Amino acid sequence: MSRISRVMRVLLALLAAWASMDLCLVSTSNVLLIGNPGTGKSTILNGLIGKPAFRSGVSYGSGLTYQFDKVEEGGIRYMDTPGLSDVTMRQKAADAITEALKQEGTYKIFFVVVLQNGRVRAEDIATMSSVLKAAPINGTDYGLITNQLPPREFKDLQSLPDVAQEVLGSIWCTMPEKATPHVHFLPRDDELEGADDVVKPLPKDCVDFIDMTPGVEIKGEEVKQVQADGYEEQVTQLEQKLSDLLRDKEAMQAQMREAFKGREKETAKAMSKMLGIQRDIFLNMFKAAQPAQRMPDLVKDVALVSLAFKFFAH
Repeated sequence: MSRISRVMRVLLALLAAWASMDLCLVSTSNVLLIGNPGTGKSTILNGLIGKPAFRSGVSYGSGLTYQFDKVEEGGIRYMDTPGLSDVTMRQKAADAITEALKQEGTYKIFFVVVLQNGRVRAEDIATMSSVLKAAPINGTDYGLITNQLPPREFKDLQSLPDVAQEVLGSIWCTMPEKATPHVHFLPRDDELEGADDVVKPLPKDCVDFIDMTPGVEIKGEEVKQVQADGYEEQVTQLEQKLSDLLRDKEAMQAQMREAFKGREKETAKAMSKMLGIQRDIFLNMFKAAQPAQRMPDLVKDVALVSLAFKFFAH
């Protein structure tokens, strides 16, 4: 392929990405955040909308979100749901999430998780897995927000691909068929610590990430009931699997390769939409797991698309 043809290919990919992003923004009617108590999903929603539409803050014993809440703003329906890790209302949470998924229309779905001592919590992965089994979506149809990151963890995740690989690999390897490349890291904001129903605008890169994550059409009759039974057993099994993965990094890399095997084209398209450092981290991680000499041309072109994004941004 000539150099001119290659450049044209990259520019066409760039234009296609822009076109699909614009289409996604216009057609989205539902924004749904799913996460366990204390992950900060209600605060993210309030910051996105610009007003205290959802209860947020400190709650002792259980989460502040105890039912399916929805607010319509600017023609978009924003939805908040309780988390499955709250044993006192697990079945209500499962019913609420199922109800939220059955609202019909185009969805942007985001799972919100937090780290504990630099590690993904098994209960957060169990919640993701339970919902993804019920929702008719695949790995490129939702986003993942790792929230409330302390300064050191946020810096390491941004600058050290091996750290990001370990954290994200822990999630991807436990649900390989629905691993998502749409990932965003959100640092802790000390001004929000302990504050009730506070509203603070989200960082621009987080808003851009939410805007750029693709939407997916969901029909109510295609949604299965989110299962609450067996949640504790699932958490126990995940804790053991996470422990095994962290002890065997080569096995983790092999499972990461398997998670994205046969999905190079859709993954490359998703990567072309990702923002700055997140896209670069993902590309470095992909190269580490999939040596460059075996990478398909379309995935290689993502690096050029990334440079094109930076060039046109200036």
